[in-house]
Amino acid sequence: MLARDLSTAYEARARGRAPVWATAPVLRLPEPARPGLTEEWVRHLRGAAEIAWRDEPSDACAFECPDTGHVSARRLTAGQAAALREWAAARGQSIFGVVLAAFTQALAEQAERDDFLVGLPTRTRSSAETDVVDCLINVVCLRPPSGHLSWPEYVAATAEELRWCLPRNTAGLHGIRLALNPPRTGRNPLYQVMFAYQDHPAATLSLGGETVYHRVTTRRAPVELLLEVVPDAEGGLGLVGSRQCEHVGDRVLQAVLDGTAARLDRL
Repeated sequence: MLARDLSTAYEARARGRAPVWATAPVLRLPEPARPGLTEEWVRHLRGAAEIAWRDEPSDACAFECPDTGHVSARRLTAGQAAALREWAAARGQSIFGVVLAAFTQALAEQAERDDFLVGLPTRTRSSAETDVVDCLINVVCLRPPSGHLSWPEYVAATAEELRWCLPRNTAGLHGIRLALNPPRTGRNPLYQVMFAYQDHPAATLSLGGETVYHRVTTRRAPVELLLEVVPDAEGGLGLVGSRQCEHVGDRVLQAVLDGTAARLDRL
């Protein structure tokens, strides 16, 4: 929606006219969470610990990076992505859950213990509501499966966890954090790792004439390691990992990214 509106405004202003909007966006206030939802989350998350990395980041930066830190990427071809969807569908799963399971299992190999939390940005409105302006994204805390499980068992357990978490994504993290009251250690409370799966390829701007693009430095996500899954126009999937330099080294980031891709490659 943002790319569409920017393109409309740019084209109109380039011709010396005010933009004409097809529809006016509707402002909607977030709906309050149902009673008892925060307490359900507190019971579900209690006992989980901060992630403890196996290796100290010897290649970490001694200073705070001004942007998203160090980035590494892998790509699954359209054929590989189609095979993953077929594998997941045959087992009643989604490709989202399968890629998430591969990521958290690879992540556990780089952690001292496997009982940690992963932040999942989720959409709080339906895809049909394309012209509603509101609080669109809320983060839920996923608790990955722990213990010695086979790969099919791990994927099934991840899917079960998603079925519990996603319908409860209207609960506010602030209230959950206050109720749990985790120790303050200078790290992001509740979760230090995030997994973000994009629904669609990145939007493109339709800007006519000669256009100059400037790279904008963005602030980092408040997590130590982030994996973003981004579909492309050819049907492939990009796996983009990034780290905060002062917490996680390049070796851990690359090991998690390679471990995720290797599990998906085997499917």
